[in-house]
Amino acid sequence: MQNPCAMRNFSFALTMSAATSLLLATGCMSELEPLDATPPGVSPDTDSLPGSQPATDGGTAAPLPDAHVVVPDAAPPPPPCMAMNGNTVTQDPLTGHCYMFFDRLKQEEDARNACAAYAPSTHLATLTSQTEQDRVRAILGETEAWIGYGDALNEGSFVWLTGETSAFTWWAPDEPNNGGNVVEEDCTVTNAQGTDGKWDDRACTMTYAYVCERDR
Repeated sequence: MQNPCAMRNFSFALTMSAATSLLLATGCMSELEPLDATPPGVSPDTDSLPGSQPATDGGTAAPLPDAHVVVPDAAPPPPPCMAMNGNTVTQDPLTGHCYMFFDRLKQEEDARNACAAYAPSTHLATLTSQTEQDRVRAILGETEAWIGYGDALNEGSFVWLTGETSAFTWWAPDEPNNGGNVVEEDCTVTNAQGTDGKWDDRACTMTYAYVCERDR
């Protein structure tokens, strides 16, 4: 009688499920050599499957990045400064910040609120460098104007309302002087008259023009 195990010579012509059932029925499964599931050309010890990267922590190999991943475009340039309601503007070409001069007289708090309402990320100007100071002065002419510098929280310790820190100041001689301690001067104007464009502390309830700064 023909050895039924010889049937494994043609078992691959059958479907996998049919071949498995036949071999189990004839008791030949134990004689089959284990199949090598490793794809041709890939070493089971050192190579990774196509489309994956070697695992570095003993875990599953990470898939390679999709070749069709879309890289986001670079950030768009800042919008241009727009003159509105008769204001004069200038823009820093390096930072994109806009400086907008409004000649309508306001108390300092009202000027702060007007800047915040003008556009997102807008505040009274913070002049933390000589470059910023010179840029703003160029649009002021002879007009004094509020900037975002004050010491209302701690007398004598002036801070920028944005929280920025800078060693740069542009005080006029003998300023700030807090009004000779006669009146509280907790706010600051730039381009103080008779000072060659320098800063002077003033009472926040006085009315002046103001300069807004719009960040990018």
